[in-house]
Amino acid sequence: MCPPPLPTTERSADERPIFRAGDRVRHAGKPEWGAGEVTKAQGLLQSGVKCQRLSIRFERAGLKHLSTAAANIRPADEPVGAASSPDPARPTPLDPLEPPSREEMLARLATLPPEAIDPTRSARSRVEAMLSLYRFSADGGSLLDWAATQTRLADPLAEFSRAELEERFVRFSDARDRALRDLVADIAARSGVPVGHLRDGLPTPARDALARLDARR
Repeated sequence: MCPPPLPTTERSADERPIFRAGDRVRHAGKPEWGAGEVTKAQGLLQSGVKCQRLSIRFERAGLKHLSTAAANIRPADEPVGAASSPDPARPTPLDPLEPPSREEMLARLATLPPEAIDPTRSARSRVEAMLSLYRFSADGGSLLDWAATQTRLADPLAEFSRAELEERFVRFSDARDRALRDLVADIAARSGVPVGHLRDGLPTPARDALARLDARR
């Protein structure tokens, strides 16, 4: 039998807030999901520490079932950067004591994530990370998802205009395409597999991007 829900006035041993159905929240490690509403909250005891199993319907990610022992769920109205993310795969959160300047955040927008370009990582992992970047486009909500992922801002339009985001996305996508082209060429040189054969195996958005890059030569 599951233990009863924790009272909303309690806090867990590491000061995680306790949520109940109807609360508006955000996932600090997934800002691109947008705000969400808790639809179900269940108290748990994990490794002797109180936590919760939450069902949350996010604006951009739909219904998710998460444990607060692993997911950094925060109140939606909490200032961005006030909480750290426990997910080591995500970038280090912005330091609330030394918030980045607007120029620094603009630079982040056009920067490729290290997992896609770090030469110490395997070629396979770099290709997978690079191809994951092609899920973003300059259209509608996808542009905002990209900006939230790059800057860790819950609402990028509160800081930047759409025109600024679109201009930075052009820079980002150009850097992404060129990095993928160089990565494919490097893999071809090391493996002896023709570049054309490797390109044929890429998803359509990546192939199209490389074709556009070639056409600009």
